[in-house]
Amino acid sequence: MGVSYHVGREANSVYDESLNGVQTVQTHNHEFTNNRNWPTQIYVREARRMSGEYVMTENDCRRLTIAKDPVGLGSYQMDSHNVQRYITKMGCVQNEGNIEVSTKEPYAISYRSIIPKK
Repeated sequence: MGVSYHVGREANSVYDESLNGVQTVQTHNHEFTNNRNWPTQIYVREARRMSGEYVMTENDCRRLTIAKDPVGLGSYQMDSHNVQRYITKMGCVQNEGNIEVSTKEPYAISYRSIIPKK
């Protein structure tokens, strides 16, 4: 939903203000019933700074390597966020390092890739 808010005793006014900005968004009335149907934690999609016991690679996403300890399936395309933006000689902004490649079919996600390396 792209909405973030502060959780805590002092955050009620921030919460109310954020909620007022998204009145057209509907939540599921059977989830998070103790918090006006909003989750109490922010969803984190990436953990770039965590080194896992196993690092998934392109070979995993292309099913050239199959995880022996799968905990789920991924089907998102492989992507690499922009490394940097710079100004070209013509004065245009250029993104560098963006890669988006389809995986064509679901791939196994290794349990070891979601637990921190010891």
